[in-house]
Amino acid sequence: MRDHRRPRANWLTTTLGVLGFVGVCCGLTVIKTSAHFAARWIGLLPTLGLVVLGVVVAMVRADLLRRRDQRIRRELDSYLEREDWSPVTGPTSWPWTAPEGTVTVDRAYGGRFSMVFGEISWSRDALGGSTDNSTGRGVFWVVTLPRPVPDAAVQRRRGVPRRRAGEDEFRRRFRCIIDEPWIADRLAGPAVREAYVSGRIPPWTVRGDQLYVVIRTKRQLDPALVATLVDQAQTLSRLLTAPAGPDPIQEAPPGIAG
Repeated sequence: MRDHRRPRANWLTTTLGVLGFVGVCCGLTVIKTSAHFAARWIGLLPTLGLVVLGVVVAMVRADLLRRRDQRIRRELDSYLEREDWSPVTGPTSWPWTAPEGTVTVDRAYGGRFSMVFGEISWSRDALGGSTDNSTGRGVFWVVTLPRPVPDAAVQRRRGVPRRRAGEDEFRRRFRCIIDEPWIADRLAGPAVREAYVSGRIPPWTVRGDQLYVVIRTKRQLDPALVATLVDQAQTLSRLLTAPAGPDPIQEAPPGIAG
């Protein structure tokens, strides 16, 4: 028997279409009204001149952004080739579990240090506590550790409480999901905690032998950002697998802004 109910996706598409149409109509009305008052107060020709100038500025800005993106992409491609990174193609199994269609890996690269990195976007809180926003885009990296470790995570708190005098800033901003005492001991050092608070070390999640990080940022992948991701991955891998000894976070890489 055929199901004659319309798919939910059709309702969503129709709703978005109607909202888009209304937005365009409202935008045209605002533009028309603004142009009318501008022509009335400063004259028709100056108004047309301002409109043309605005269009030219918008076109120039769009062209500059396009050229910048092309330049960054060329620099990245050249850097990745020199450093022996290659695109990840074909079906890939990622360590996070998310409903279909809620996480998109836009591009990814691998080839060194048992590591894969790239650009990612997500929605509907698909990555859970691995990120500090339910929807966004950014960069990620995944490292295969030399040996499996118990599942654990350090997550950024989404609702950070007001700071009280003498309160541990690390505990105020982050929560640790860790059952093994030896992993908890790796987070006890002041240098480790300061690295998290300052943003030099990002929140992370480990599942078996897969350690991964997702960082929300508007930055595109470029050579400097790739180098930072590699440094982070190596630092956190040492933190979780190195024998007990000196603090492995003393030379943590800089944080990622943007």
